[in-house]
Amino acid sequence: LWPLKFLPIPNSQPIIERNVISENFVEDERGGGIFCYTDSLAIIKSNIIINNYAREIGGGICLWGAEAFIEENIIANNKTLENGGGIGGIYSVLNIFNNSIVNNSTGYMGGGIHFVHEDGYGYNGFMLALNNIVWDNKGESEIHTRGPFTIAYNDISRSEFCGQKGNICANPFFVDPENNNYHLQPNSPCIDAGDPNSPFDPDGTRADIGALFYN
Repeated sequence: LWPLKFLPIPNSQPIIERNVISENFVEDERGGGIFCYTDSLAIIKSNIIINNYAREIGGGICLWGAEAFIEENIIANNKTLENGGGIGGIYSVLNIFNNSIVNNSTGYMGGGIHFVHEDGYGYNGFMLALNNIVWDNKGESEIHTRGPFTIAYNDISRSEFCGQKGNICANPFFVDPENNNYHLQPNSPCIDAGDPNSPFDPDGTRADIGALFYN
């Protein structure tokens, strides 16, 4: 066998669905769990992305000049020394729907999500974050944004977005977060609190906030 170098995903359209992506380590680059760049269009859905590390940006997921639909994932306990412990998006289009982004950490900005929209070289971006739990992430901010964005109907533990556009800042009452069980307890304020224009949950009720709906 010979040493392998795992490269980021450029100019492609990957569907990354129903995987456990865990215990990956990138010492001097970006995207500990997933790294998409250069005009990629990714669907990242219903994964468990946990305990990954990247030195620069995006301990769990990094997008660089790309677009992604990031939906219904558990993104937890990821780490980076710089920005974006859970998700880092640079010059990218981020559609972030119904994720539980919990207990990620960074040395600087955006413990949960870090987003920068342009670099002066023609790359531009936008972030739309709906129905996410962004909770107990470590860093100078829970969500850091620089550029156009919409952040609505999320549960965010510490943020200037609380009380605006349907965002709440209330304990989501996970079943057992210390053991990575991010289901909601019956008294969770996230139940039936998502965007009323979102598709209904499988039980026929208004969308819950977070990756795992309460039946």
